[in-house]
Amino acid sequence: NMQRKIEQMQELGYSKEEIIKMTKSLPAIYGYSIENMQRRIEQMQELGYSKEEVVKMTKSAPAIYGLSIENMQRKIEQMQELGYSKEEVIKMTKSVPIIYGLSIENMQRKIGFYYLIGLSELLVKAPQILVQSTALSYARYMFYNENGIEIDETNYLKLFKSPRDFEKQYGMNHKEILSKYDYQKYLEQIQTQQQGNLNITGSDKKEDTIKNEPKMQRIAKEDFVKKIIALKKQQDKQIANLEAQKKKEGVDIGE
Repeated sequence: NMQRKIEQMQELGYSKEEIIKMTKSLPAIYGYSIENMQRRIEQMQELGYSKEEVVKMTKSAPAIYGLSIENMQRKIEQMQELGYSKEEVIKMTKSVPIIYGLSIENMQRKIGFYYLIGLSELLVKAPQILVQSTALSYARYMFYNENGIEIDETNYLKLFKSPRDFEKQYGMNHKEILSKYDYQKYLEQIQTQQQGNLNITGSDKKEDTIKNEPKMQRIAKEDFVKKIIALKKQQDKQIANLEAQKKKEGVDIGE
């Protein structure tokens, strides 16, 4: 019964108040067997978390108990493919466990955008920025840019003001800023540029283009993100090589 489930969860490390909050958020927890919950904690420990960290993560994101461990492992691998080490992924998900609930396509768009504006280093230190929609981050970034405010690691929190605080300070509500700086139109411009590079000619090919537009739009977005990430990695590697060369030259001169 429910009382017995609460007692069992307390044995796992949750307080009664925390359990009540978790079950309000995810009533289905009452239907999970305590053996499966215990096994999930053990499986997450095998991924690299401590038991205390798993308990803390599931307090704020109890839906983790509803995910398969295979999906969680795959998410770690996918984030590694985006350039993060496993240790960085563990650190990010400890802070913001709902990352496990985001689609990799969603994360690719967000990570690509932050690479584009030079805030990629923040993703490990402040992974909560992945929760906000790319459309809103883009709109606010463009708003600040037009008003002569450069967003960097010292003032990036401006991008994440609550809608109420943003409107109070700048006189523009959530709907207005999204409409003025339309992220979807921005992506469509990129799509148009990429389609232009395809050199599609002939009526049949044009017809196919129209029929497959949603698919092509998706590909354009994914390609854009991948190119941005690849470019940033290449730039970082070049900078590291230059710094290593300078250091080496300095050592040679000293000798």
